[in-house]
Amino acid sequence: MHAVIVFMRARSAMLLAGLLLLMFVAPAALAQDASKATVGLLRFGFYPSTHWMEGAILDLLELYGWINAAEKAQLRERQDLENERLLIFWGDAGFDFNDAALLIDEALDRQPDALITFSTPLTQIALNQTRHMEAPPAIIFADVHNPAEAGIIQASCLKPAHISGVEAKINYEDILPLLLLQHPRLESIGILHHPSQATGSQGAQQIQAIAERQGISVKSAPILSLADVKIAVDSLLSKGVEAILIPYDLSVGQIVGFIAETAMEQGVPVYHASLMSVYLGAAMSAGPYLYVEQGRQAGSMLIAHLNGELDMARAAVKTHDHLAVALNFDVADALGMQFTPALLEMADVIIENGETEMEPAWGLLTQQRAMLPTLAEQQAIDAAFLASLQCADEKIAQQRASLAQD
Repeated sequence: MHAVIVFMRARSAMLLAGLLLLMFVAPAALAQDASKATVGLLRFGFYPSTHWMEGAILDLLELYGWINAAEKAQLRERQDLENERLLIFWGDAGFDFNDAALLIDEALDRQPDALITFSTPLTQIALNQTRHMEAPPAIIFADVHNPAEAGIIQASCLKPAHISGVEAKINYEDILPLLLLQHPRLESIGILHHPSQATGSQGAQQIQAIAERQGISVKSAPILSLADVKIAVDSLLSKGVEAILIPYDLSVGQIVGFIAETAMEQGVPVYHASLMSVYLGAAMSAGPYLYVEQGRQAGSMLIAHLNGELDMARAAVKTHDHLAVALNFDVADALGMQFTPALLEMADVIIENGETEMEPAWGLLTQQRAMLPTLAEQQAIDAAFLASLQCADEKIAQQRASLAQD
């Protein structure tokens, strides 16, 4: 009997010790399977460009064997996925900054190996909440515009060690002259943007500086919500603006249609630094367009990181600075305006005759996704791309010297 009691006490002590051990190690050890990579795909509201970039990343994950076709279909429905090698979870903050901060907190609680952040605001928040972590997850961004101006990086190789990605650079030096092709005697333009969005605010400042150098008067008005649209537009029109140019701004971009409709009532065209806005009512829009290529490059960085083949600290930010131009003939007709031959010559996408489907631009993107190379071809493409990102000491020194001169 005594032997049994002693055995029971010993077993109880062992169980208690085991429970105490679990109390300390369980949160880290049981949070996720250490043999699996955990990746969060996080966005700040929906924008068409993000849709195409997400799809391109999933295409690449399938090509490299991280997911199969059925799993990709599940992910395209924005359902989380866990297989033998990978755990992928989705997150969407809408267009609310408080929700965005909460989204990043919840994502970090899952101890991810990498976060893919779509949009400038979400990437800013993710960086701020991981900057002082001892072992932060890799942050690979896409659909981010002008990250240096937004304070995410200083230059392509001067950045926090755990962050890199693909930048879509909006060059207002190229966009503003498009307005002058249509309005050679342009004297006054209006600008609308969300004051708390760095991308929009920086864009507004750049537009103003460029316009004033050309002798064009600039009037600006803030928009915080849909309720502000009529007041802001009326304010600009009362000041005699001849056109409204909206910088790239995720929040304001969602309501371009309302802005254009309000301005059209008084015969004033709206232009936007985001290509697809012609489908929402902008008379002309211009901006980066290689969404599928940007998504594949972000996916290439993600896969290289998961394979342990990418040194994030030495991986430069890839910049896309191409510009595509779209014109909406239906809006121009409603305004009694004809596009000039010079502007027509530059158009990549033309909308007319009541076309509402996102074609031909959407069709071109679909073709780009369908033309996925073979695995061997993609591996060669990715090897060259990743090699081009290497931040050598000389390049880092050059960028530091350039910033010091500025």
